[in-house]
Amino acid sequence: MYLFLFIVLFSLNISVCFAQTDTSDSLSKSPVPITGTPQPINTLPLEGELNNVKFNGNIYFSSSALQDVVSSLPSDLSFAHRIFRFYYRQISINPYTPKPLEDALGVAVRNYEEEYRYFDQTGAENDVLTLIDVYNQYGFHDATASYSYDFDSTEKANVLTFSVKENNQYTIDTIIYTGFDNLPVELREDLFALVPSTKGTYFNEPSIKNTIDALTNYLQNNGYYFVHFDQPIVFKSPLTYSDSIIIPFLLGKRCKIGKIFVKSDFREQNPISDYLIRQMLDIHEGDWYNRAAVGRSQSNLYSLSTFDLVSIDSLEILQSGEYTILPLQIYLQYKKQKEIVAAPFINHTTYDNFTNFGVEISLLHRNLFGAAQTVSLYGRHVWQDFSLFSSIAREWQVGGQFSQPLLFEIGSARIGFSLQSSYSYRFLSSGLDIQEIPLRLTSFPLRVSFPVNFPSYTFVNSILFEFFTELQQLHNFEEVSINILTNAVTQDQQKAATQFLIPFAPIHTYAGSNLAHPGQILSATLTSDTRNNPFSPSKGHFLSSVFEFAYGRLYSFRRLQLTYYHFFHTGSNNVLAIKFRTGNIWIDLSNSYFIPFDRHFFAGGANSVRSYSSRSLADLTSSEIPVDGSNNLLGNATIIEGSLEYRYRFARPRGINSTLADQIQEMGITFFIDWGNAFNQLQEGKYASARLNDLIGGLAVGIGAGFRRETPVGPIRIDVATRLYDPTSHDNKFITSRSPFSSENLQIHIGLGHAF
Repeated sequence: MYLFLFIVLFSLNISVCFAQTDTSDSLSKSPVPITGTPQPINTLPLEGELNNVKFNGNIYFSSSALQDVVSSLPSDLSFAHRIFRFYYRQISINPYTPKPLEDALGVAVRNYEEEYRYFDQTGAENDVLTLIDVYNQYGFHDATASYSYDFDSTEKANVLTFSVKENNQYTIDTIIYTGFDNLPVELREDLFALVPSTKGTYFNEPSIKNTIDALTNYLQNNGYYFVHFDQPIVFKSPLTYSDSIIIPFLLGKRCKIGKIFVKSDFREQNPISDYLIRQMLDIHEGDWYNRAAVGRSQSNLYSLSTFDLVSIDSLEILQSGEYTILPLQIYLQYKKQKEIVAAPFINHTTYDNFTNFGVEISLLHRNLFGAAQTVSLYGRHVWQDFSLFSSIAREWQVGGQFSQPLLFEIGSARIGFSLQSSYSYRFLSSGLDIQEIPLRLTSFPLRVSFPVNFPSYTFVNSILFEFFTELQQLHNFEEVSINILTNAVTQDQQKAATQFLIPFAPIHTYAGSNLAHPGQILSATLTSDTRNNPFSPSKGHFLSSVFEFAYGRLYSFRRLQLTYYHFFHTGSNNVLAIKFRTGNIWIDLSNSYFIPFDRHFFAGGANSVRSYSSRSLADLTSSEIPVDGSNNLLGNATIIEGSLEYRYRFARPRGINSTLADQIQEMGITFFIDWGNAFNQLQEGKYASARLNDLIGGLAVGIGAGFRRETPVGPIRIDVATRLYDPTSHDNKFITSRSPFSSENLQIHIGLGHAF
């Protein structure tokens, strides 16, 4: 309806008309807020309306910070409300306005009445007390505050003004923590090591509370289940403007964990073995109660992916001499264990920065043999590099995976097992116009993994050990070689065709069109992950180090890759994210030439330097890239790249349809700067040729913005980027020497999930 009103208003081109009769009385009085038939709205505020809130005398706190703590809020009219109110004001004094239009606008305005805020004397008085309390928390014990509510004739607004007198800020003389006399000596020493030196610092209640929380957590993690503190006692000295503080702790009896009971809501699902459930626990009968260990046990059980709900609660408390026995009950609610899914999907391959689209049918069982073993069988068809609704390769794939979450334990480390294999039939294209026949490749990969998970408090959360091998078969390498090289007329076309064929030539030389077993790869991946959300993190870091050693008839190389992300929560809807990634391959090209294609390094793309398309960026000094715009088809041995990204998520708007408001608050925008490049192309004469000045001067820089729409598995995103500094250009490297929005410089990416 509101959209219809907008169309009517603007299509009729309603002019601002003022009656020629005397209207001074109707325009000068302040009407009372209405709930029935709407009345004309004039330029003055409504009676009792609160248009502005101001603060005077505040130095330590900003006015915006104080506004966040008071309950008195000014009217906040949405854009739509202002538009409707403006037209309703003009239409109401025009005698020729059609009555249905006036009534419709009146209803629209009345629907926004909730956006008005009115002065509340009791609320203002409570806000004065709140301001005094806030100042008191930061050492301004003698602070005073008052308020006034007046009409400002200049602003034509009702203004609520809070006047603050801060006075002196008190410092801390002493803080004494009591109640720890009966603590064991070793605990007391560790406990007081958590207490910072505060003498002479300004009184700061939140900081003191953080210390109290740290002491409480330490005690709760060492058996003191009942520990709490009483109201701190503050002795103020007005002569020296200092405080002496006593904080009494009540420990209660120390608690040991009693029997651990398991209660399950199976919901017609196969039960998990009691042995596995207890092996996943970091708590055991007879241990001192440890709150952190209880939380870790809960997380460990969730990691089995077989429960919708896991809770650990205490039962009836038992007394036993010097300590208390605390029985615990674990409640488990099972989730559905068998799933059959047929659906489209979008994924991202990290090695070439392609966004891929496909359809898949899969069968999943989460508890095959009663120990949370996961079995997954799938079949899929994939179109590679689908970010711009085009594809350079297709793949048919069937495969399966078996996972055992826990094989055995070594100390606090839990070792699991995973076996994965598949059959893949791919149609590969170089993206060159001269290639008329796709290269057909069959592969049978086998991956054996041993994930090692550590407690969450350790810096390294997990280590993944892997053994990888595969069989490969090229079906028509000679046919494709003849086709693409015959059609390559120019020198650039010949270079591009050669680079496309080089990675597959060793397999053809070794096995022809038969199955080839090039070798094995051993790898170790160390991960440190403190992100609060794996899909849309707002704080924490992610650090990954991958070490690979390849050996065999065709394999002989070493590979290292480091990736680091960090996320800073800079506001309620703001996140600042940084990324750094680097990697290198060591190989003797005179003896061995074959590296699996997914181990090559490529730059450019939706998750790399976004001002370039996938695989289109490479250093000109240490790489041989055709000047006709062909992508880097061979790959590089070195990569350096990074990003700085600001993410803003829209706040939920007021005064609009709730369904629309729900959608808007799931949307957001980003602004980013990317930099990086790929160096040391994997061919003789270029490999290991980059020098330090090449690594620095060859870094491309791109800037851009994007739109996000959040989903449960990460945002759907559209990014637009342009090249700020382009080292691949011979004449126009800087953005100032070319058009930033030309088709050559502008790049659009569509994908699922954040860039990092």
